Amino acid sequence: MQAWRALATADAPASRQRYLAGIEESHARLGETRLVQDGDGDIARRLATIRRQWQQELAPRLTAGERGELPTARLDAHVDALDALVGRLEAAAEQRLRWLKWLQLTLLTLTLPLLAYGGYRLLRHVLMPLRDLLGVIERLRQGDFAAHSGYRRQDEIGLLATTVDDMAAHLEAAIAERARQRQAR
Repeated sequence: MQAWRALATADAPASRQRYLAGIEESHARLGETRLVQDGDGDIARRLATIRRQWQQELAPRLTAGERGELPTARLDAHVDALDALVGRLEAAAEQRLRWLKWLQLTLLTLTLPLLAYGGYRLLRHVLMPLRDLLGVIERLRQGDFAAHSGYRRQDEIGLLATTVDDMAAHLEAAIAERARQRQAR
């Protein structure tokens, strides 16, 4: 805010024009912020009042170099209005941040039970059947061809279990056939 006061006391026209351009740019940037555009309307009204005061009263006098005719009290009031606007913007931003934190906490609270339920379903319907199926395969590897999983479902693990059970039945039948052929010789 000291730039506003410096503008009022600037002697060189070039530095005064730089200050004026900077202030116009600041007004434009303020108007483009989402807090002003999406706010409750009070912020936009305050900014419009500040801009109007700037464009109609202060900027023309400062552009013309009427520094002596511009009361410091008027410039101070303008700066105070800007300070109040910035304070209001900060409060609105903090309120929005509080709302976002609440939203994050709510979503996290809803997500954790869903993750726990998904983990339970994964354990119950994927990991346990795979562990059982690995036990059947280990028994087959050790020569127990009567081992079967007994797992019957219409999913990929059910297909895998059925395939292993069919393989065990075929191996059992093939070994029984070979044993009969040996005895027949």
